[in-house]
Amino acid sequence: MLERRLSTHREQEQFQDALFRIEQLRKNILDSTYFNVATLSPDGILLEIGQTPSEDAWLQNDVLIGKPFVEASWWSCSPVVQQQLRHAIQQAAGGENVQIEIAICPSETFYRDIDVTITPRFDADHNVRYLTYGGRDITQRRQAEEEIRVLVDAIPQLVWIARPDGSHDYCNQQWYDYVGLAREQTQGMAWIQSLHPEDQQNALHTWQTAVQTGAIYEVEQRVRNGRTGEYRWFLVRGVPCRDAQGKIKNWFGTCTDVHDKKQMEEALRLSEARFKALFDANIIGIGLADPQGRMYEVNEALVQMFGYTREELLSNIHWDEITPPEFRERDLNTLRELREQGVGLPFEKEFVRKDGRRVPVVIGSALLSEESDIFISFMMDVTDRKQLEQRKDEFISIASHELKTPLTVLKLLLSRLSRKLVREGITESEKELVRMEAQVNTLTRLINDLLDVSKIQLGKFDYIDEPLVFDTVVREVVNTLQQITTTHTLCLHSTSNCQITADANRLEQVVTNLISNAIKYSPQADKVDIDLAASENSVLLKVRDYGVGIPRKYQKTIFDSFNRGTYTRKERGFPGLGMGLYISREIVKQYGGSISVESEEGEGSTFAVSLPLLTK
Repeated sequence: MLERRLSTHREQEQFQDALFRIEQLRKNILDSTYFNVATLSPDGILLEIGQTPSEDAWLQNDVLIGKPFVEASWWSCSPVVQQQLRHAIQQAAGGENVQIEIAICPSETFYRDIDVTITPRFDADHNVRYLTYGGRDITQRRQAEEEIRVLVDAIPQLVWIARPDGSHDYCNQQWYDYVGLAREQTQGMAWIQSLHPEDQQNALHTWQTAVQTGAIYEVEQRVRNGRTGEYRWFLVRGVPCRDAQGKIKNWFGTCTDVHDKKQMEEALRLSEARFKALFDANIIGIGLADPQGRMYEVNEALVQMFGYTREELLSNIHWDEITPPEFRERDLNTLRELREQGVGLPFEKEFVRKDGRRVPVVIGSALLSEESDIFISFMMDVTDRKQLEQRKDEFISIASHELKTPLTVLKLLLSRLSRKLVREGITESEKELVRMEAQVNTLTRLINDLLDVSKIQLGKFDYIDEPLVFDTVVREVVNTLQQITTTHTLCLHSTSNCQITADANRLEQVVTNLISNAIKYSPQADKVDIDLAASENSVLLKVRDYGVGIPRKYQKTIFDSFNRGTYTRKERGFPGLGMGLYISREIVKQYGGSISVESEEGEGSTFAVSLPLLTK
């Protein structure tokens, strides 16, 4: 019997020892687990707790045990958190597994975000015996998530995150600001309503396919601006984020505004289509070439213009081979303009056709891009225009010659009539005769100008060159014009005493034109300044008036033929055909000189002529 009692006693000790070891193991697990673990009664009384949370809260187990868990200082500072926890305990006591996120703040300087799980434990009759509480510290994770969200909100792109099933979970602030919707209005699949109606079906189908296959989602779609109602093009791209097992955890995506790029691409497409239509229309000759003269492409109009086959032009013929020598310098100037400015100003030149005939063209060029030295040239055949101009010049030349004879006779008759009336003492008609003679002189000058222009353009403008003193020519013109003008004083300043080689009559034309224009275009002034100066290699004449001036935009064309300097309604009354400056420029060019103008509207003009000195 005694042995039996001793055996039972040993069995009880062994059993108690096993229970103690199990309890110690359970407590060690509780204290060392990654989760903060506690045991609660179904009504929320704390039965036991691991060491970590009590140490974090600076409380001892014996202070917490036996008290309502919701009254712990971890969350007692927040009634909202206490209510969340109380409700979660009630749900768990009812048999539910509950998971919530709460914040603990036992002091002003201590803060933690906790991921809480409360699980009911049942007895044999399936009644809730007690509750286990697990709390995982997710403060760093939440801080990292918040930092990521701040960073994402600062990104200029629209950023979104979707769940594995494809429903949207998060969008950055840029997205909400753009679409003008609240967060709850874009959750799930509601985002599709922000797209252009024409893009919704394609975007939805493409997105569903990506979600099903796990492929990268990429599509261009129009998204509506909530403030303006405008739709802009976006490149939308979504990438699946996977875990270690390759399972999709979520989708990370961006929406990049490509509206301007899209419009530029469309404009480029239209531009290319228009260029192709122009290239193929064969209205004008078009060719691509490089600075060495090699041609890369030509249209049919250019093929017909040059008389070669396309294959010959692209393989054997270089630009300079079909350019006459007298135009090659102008071509080199155009190449310099292309390198410096990207465009070559239009000019007239000739090309030699395959059959040896010359074809006159107006040609303009432009670089295709800054990175390439290939340029495109547009050429228009002006053969018909040239022939018409030649016939016009020949007609003007003939007409001018024919008109000069009766005008000479008319001047002679007027002179005889004037002398006869003087002899007979008749003075009543003297003023009329003077006016008639002035009109005849004006008509004579106009006819002479027409004749000179036609000679220049026909290449028949003759020069009789001789050494002469430039000052002498200028002084004679000034004296002559001063005698016939009663409105202006012609002030000749300085002297040069320089010799040049020129045609005295042609040089007189230049000086006369400049001073006459100065008088004509300064009706409100009373003087014209004429200055002479010399440098080492040239002599310089300046004619300064104080009249209407020339607007800057017209100064480049002032030396063109038939330019009368008419810029305002007020100036339309100035007489003349506008050929004086054109003739003057051609004469100055003949002697290797230059002519230019400086002017401000309303403040007068200064014309300058520079001529090279006589070389010994």
